[in-house]
Amino acid sequence: MNFAVISLIVFVCILFVGYKSKINTGLLSIACAMILGHFMDMADKTIIAGFATTLFVQLTGVMLLFSIASENNALQLIAKRAVATAGKRTYLIPLIVYFVAVFMAGIGCGCVPVMSLMAVFCAALAAEMKVNPVLLIPMGLLGAQGGGTTPLTTTGILGATLAAENGITEYIGTGLMMGQFLCSTLFAVTLYIVLKGYKIKADNPVNLSDIPKMSKKQKLSCVAILGVAICVLVFKFDVGLSSFVASVILLLLKTADQKKAIAGIPWQTLLLVCGINVLMNLVIIAGGIDLLANSLASIMTDRTTIPLIGATAGIMSWFSSTSGVVMPTLIPTVAPLLANMGTTQVTATAMVTAITATAHTAGVSPISSGGSMGLASYCSQTGCGEEEERKLFADLFGVAIGGVIFCTIFGFLGGFSIFH
Repeated sequence: MNFAVISLIVFVCILFVGYKSKINTGLLSIACAMILGHFMDMADKTIIAGFATTLFVQLTGVMLLFSIASENNALQLIAKRAVATAGKRTYLIPLIVYFVAVFMAGIGCGCVPVMSLMAVFCAALAAEMKVNPVLLIPMGLLGAQGGGTTPLTTTGILGATLAAENGITEYIGTGLMMGQFLCSTLFAVTLYIVLKGYKIKADNPVNLSDIPKMSKKQKLSCVAILGVAICVLVFKFDVGLSSFVASVILLLLKTADQKKAIAGIPWQTLLLVCGINVLMNLVIIAGGIDLLANSLASIMTDRTTIPLIGATAGIMSWFSSTSGVVMPTLIPTVAPLLANMGTTQVTATAMVTAITATAHTAGVSPISSGGSMGLASYCSQTGCGEEEERKLFADLFGVAIGGVIFCTIFGFLGGFSIFH
């Protein structure tokens, strides 16, 4: 019996069922992994081994630390202060929003939490300023993506872990971080020019004099984040364990409510990422990834490999999670794909970066978490009608389509290979 084919069919079906039923795909994957595993005559221990415990600890630690910083409003205060610095030069606000999101995501907060924060913040800002939300909301989301793959972030950790666990021996961290930042920044600038952000003339709704000074709790949170960054980048400590230590210290110092901080961890995302890993491990064992890689290799050349794998990731990400579905699905194909092609012109780092960057850019889609949150927040703030909501939905999806096209061209021109 061809378990490689069966495992791939099951995996695709699980993604479809998760999308249609709105049930967490990670939970579905774990349940399906047990059934498929026993069908393949695997021991329970082998099935459970697919749960990425190291990754779970790393992601949970980082998410807890930034949930604390978010719960005591330290992150929100940073965003407001930055926007206030624009003063009357409100045409700078979209760019400020972008780079503030890059900074907050890059220091460890990560893509998903910053996207959530900036989606709501930018929607409210667009409503108050009466400017095009199709410019401001994506700028905040793209900024979170642009800074979201540093070695301190959950997506950066996920990318490096998936690469190492699936036969990629080269260090992808620096290339992934720089490639993602360059691609997101160029697309954000393109969006700013196309939507004429430089012509914005509106009152700045955020005044520096109205913003309170940082409290002791907020300052301690910032110091803790800086401490974790030093521990990881200078002393090479594990980012998850370092974040747990910093989080416990902050909780002992009463900088945030423990229950709210723990509740603020995006558990659905954690279950999604780690749950899909359980099923993906079985797909790998069954030979499904090798089969997929062989199929892709048959239609790819040195010139088209990167843009095609990026476009595939982007299209998948219109309807699914980048970190939860796209990266765990496509990154394991990179090593066998390169081996089957026998190429020396394409690097694993460039391919992983193309997958991650294009999928992230597609995440502006109103079907994804960040885009949908921005859409809902703006409609709630303005009380817009059904027709306006449909138009905003279509416009945001148009930006997501444009992002995938942009990244595909960027990959074709060698942009993802600059930092390999």
